Amino acid sequence: MTFYKFLTKKAGLLYFGATLLFVFSIFTTQTLGLTAEQKEIYNSNIHYFDLATCSMPSTTTAAPGSGQLDSATFPSADPTALANAINQWISKENSNSKLSGLGTTIVSSAKAANINPFLIVAIAHEESSLADPSDWNVAHANNSFGREATQSQPHVQGANTWYKWSSVKSSVDSTASENQNAQGGGDIAAYLRNQYSGKIDSSDLTSLFLAYAPPSENNTTQYTANVKSWIKNLASLAGGTVSADTTTPTDASCCTSSSITSVTGNDHAQKAFNYFVLQGLPPAAAAGLVGNFQQESGDKLNTTASNGATYGIAQWLGGRRTKLENFASSDPQNRAVSDLALQLDFVWHELNTNYKSSVLTPLKAISGTSREDTDHAAQIVFDHYEAPGDSSLPRRQANAWSVLQSYGGSAPSSSPESSDAAICTSNSGSSDISAYKNPFRDVHNLSGMRIDEGVDYGGSGPVYAIGNAKLIKAVKDPGWPGGTWIVYQLTDGPAQGKYVYFAENCDIKVSTPATLTSSTVICNMVNASPHTETGWAADPSGGNIAAAYSVYQEGFVTAYGVNFAQLMKCVGDTTSHERQTAQVHGTLPAGWPKWSCG
Repeated sequence: MTFYKFLTKKAGLLYFGATLLFVFSIFTTQTLGLTAEQKEIYNSNIHYFDLATCSMPSTTTAAPGSGQLDSATFPSADPTALANAINQWISKENSNSKLSGLGTTIVSSAKAANINPFLIVAIAHEESSLADPSDWNVAHANNSFGREATQSQPHVQGANTWYKWSSVKSSVDSTASENQNAQGGGDIAAYLRNQYSGKIDSSDLTSLFLAYAPPSENNTTQYTANVKSWIKNLASLAGGTVSADTTTPTDASCCTSSSITSVTGNDHAQKAFNYFVLQGLPPAAAAGLVGNFQQESGDKLNTTASNGATYGIAQWLGGRRTKLENFASSDPQNRAVSDLALQLDFVWHELNTNYKSSVLTPLKAISGTSREDTDHAAQIVFDHYEAPGDSSLPRRQANAWSVLQSYGGSAPSSSPESSDAAICTSNSGSSDISAYKNPFRDVHNLSGMRIDEGVDYGGSGPVYAIGNAKLIKAVKDPGWPGGTWIVYQLTDGPAQGKYVYFAENCDIKVSTPATLTSSTVICNMVNASPHTETGWAADPSGGNIAAAYSVYQEGFVTAYGVNFAQLMKCVGDTTSHERQTAQVHGTLPAGWPKWSCG
């Protein structure tokens, strides 16, 4: 992805003509070399952006019907053959699918959006086992695709804000009345076209799924491999062959962090417990998983345990064992199927896909550390993930309690909701960084923008308070673009007593007086320009940014902004922010907390 740098920001601030002249002179010489997406940005009067952070695929819009059977655009094939292949494949993969018999509708809507219909059903397979009725999103929102929503769109509130259709058919029907003029694209094909047009037209599925299924929430590598494999299966059913996979791998290292694969501990059980805590699970939930695995593969979690048909720490069986083996065969690190870290990554992949609503969401909701909490966690895993059909639950619950007692006290500090967690400390009197959580953990398509007096972000979705706090001010302030100005005072943790602000293009959801927690939604981000901003505020009246009392001019990178960006990294922000190597203006007061993330 490319992160864009915006010149215009706060209302009423002036910019030097020399700077503008310099910027425009850049574009008079370079616009001819831009990609179509970059030209579109430039033509929208965004006059300065970084031309080379991550590579962007060239974008050429192909007409519907000119693509290969495994391209992302509508392929050159008989629509009837495509529909028949879809119906046949869905029937074979999941006879209970609520997408059954909708092949013609899917193909018609996909053609209208110039999207490969195979891509649509492959995403549904990955997100909801092809609209299985047991999937939470399917049951509550007729949403087979993991599509998120803003508060202004039809939605239901689960672990995230999920887009809601009136029926599964409507989700793939561009002619449905509810999809006409819908914000952001109504049916799923229109939505994909609206949100990811450049990646669709370039058939860059790796880049597409880094955005659609980011590593912070998914095993994106496996997600992409699965979708490609299913598209090829569908192409075969349609009576055609597919093009050779010559896609140049996208270097995502400058856009996203890699998922956790390092597992530390004295034995496999402790390593597994630490792994799940670092993924963001509460300690009791992590213990519930490990306690179950001990019953399946022994106290030390034997990664090669097998009774012939089953295998591994969770004793995967049948189709799930096959998926584990496929997961290993496509592993970019070339780890063996017997590798503990790989098996833990596969567990996490399963929890985020087929078991997200039945297992992962209720596990995340466990907040205590009592025997009752570990018993509850172990039962969730027993009932919905392992489902052994025996009477071993009491033993699994005893295991879980023992795991928490043995390892809970030394568990690494976790960064909930992030698969790229950092172990963080501060130089203040309290080093309990776990008092804070990532406020952007449920924001869709979150991207880091510039650092100035605070830190700028793009994306859409709910924003939470960082931690326990007292709300000082939440008002519409015309002095800020988008009118949002929120200030709260932290009441615990290393930055206790400090004030945090949130401003610009975010719909306010709180009002004074109010006590906030890390689960309180303070506003809903709107993906608009200028992007939203958060940082340190200055005083109890909640009227100023802290950097205003430092050395701030518009566009300066300040010490306060850099400090706040580091805190965001420590609580799980994996985005890359701009201008981190620029000159830093001003200094922090003596004793101000500083953050170190390993």
